Amino acid sequence: RPLVFGPYIALPEPVAALSLHVVGHMDELSETMLLALARCARERPDRGGQLLQAIQAAAARGALSTQEELSFYLTLVFDVASQASVDSEAAACSSAGEAERSVGVGTELPAHALHALGSAAVRSAAAGEAVRAFCARMLADEQAAAHLRARAKRLMARMDELLDGAVGA
Repeated sequence: RPLVFGPYIALPEPVAALSLHVVGHMDELSETMLLALARCARERPDRGGQLLQAIQAAAARGALSTQEELSFYLTLVFDVASQASVDSEAAACSSAGEAERSVGVGTELPAHALHALGSAAVRSAAAGEAVRAFCARMLADEQAAAHLRARAKRLMARMDELLDGAVGA
C-alpha cells in the first residue's frame, strides 16, 4: 500500500494551508489520517506548525481523543525531531560526555509540539501523567539513544513545571 501524504506537502503552501484548515474542522480524524499527517511533518518540518494547528483545532472540538492527540505530539517531539537533529545531538552528547547538555529539540517544530503537549497536560492531569510515564520509560530504556533520553529528560522537566504550576494556580 503506497504512503499517502495528501496535499499537505506537494501542493503550494496556500493550498496546503487551506486543506489543513479543512482537516481541523473534520468531525473525526482516523488513525490513518493522523499517521499521514505525522509522515507529512516528517517529510516537511517547515509545514509542521500548520499541521499542529490543525490537530489542536480538531482536539479542541473533540475530533480525536486525548490519547491520539498526545501520540501525535510525542511523534513530533521524538520521531520528527530525531530526523532533524540526531547527528548534532549525538555529537554534543559524546563530546560533552553528558546528556544534559544535549536537551535542545533541534528544530522549531518539536518546540511547538512541546508547547502543545504542555497545553494538553494542563487541560488533563491524566495526560500529564501519561507523558511523565512515557518519559520515565524512555529514561529507563538503556537501549534508547542518548539524544532520545536527553529529550525525554527535558520533556519530563517541562511536564513537572507545567503540572506543578497548574496545581499552585
